[in-house]
Amino acid sequence: HTAFKRQIFGAGKRHTGGCDTFNRRVVCKVGKILGEDVSNYEELYSNIVAAFKTEFNDNFKTQTEHILALNFNLCIDETAVIKSLTNLIHSDGDMLKTGFLGTPYILQVLSNNGY
Repeated sequence: HTAFKRQIFGAGKRHTGGCDTFNRRVVCKVGKILGEDVSNYEELYSNIVAAFKTEFNDNFKTQTEHILALNFNLCIDETAVIKSLTNLIHSDGDMLKTGFLGTPYILQVLSNNGY
């Protein structure tokens, strides 16, 4: 995903998808509460989300990819992604195959989407 990596470079640093968007979102919220100008962070956050959506286009292959994209609001069509996730879980014998990255978020993602 070289194009994605190129699109999300900023200030000489490489930024990653899910966790970085979460961190930027938190910085924006806290900054606003403190009365700080967070416009640069808001713009960077928007750019990261747009680049992620463009690169991956909701084409997630693993349970963890689905879960992280849903949890960090990185989906174009959340309804289609949650349906794809539940189908994937069923096709995996109704077993979780999330590993340590997806496991903390799966219950929240499923319950937030009516499961």
